[in-house]
Amino acid sequence: MPVDKTKVSAARSSGARSAAGSRQGFRRWAEEPVSLEALGSRRAARLVRNEGPKLRLINLWATHCGPCVVEFPTL
Repeated sequence: MPVDKTKVSAARSSGARSAAGSRQGFRRWAEEPVSLEALGSRRAARLVRNEGPKLRLINLWATHCGPCVVEFPTL
């Protein structure tokens, strides 16, 4: 399946060259714009159907959920 864009992901590797490439990759990834939107039940149902060709990760959280609040900084 063709991929238009693959985001940077972490991988353990050895060597200074690999570490420098990882730092550069993380820097580019951190500069990408991020948007957050409220998600209603209709839109959630459409997202869960995942009608597109790519895999989708959906992470739902709430500010009144203790584990969610702990996880949010690393999200």
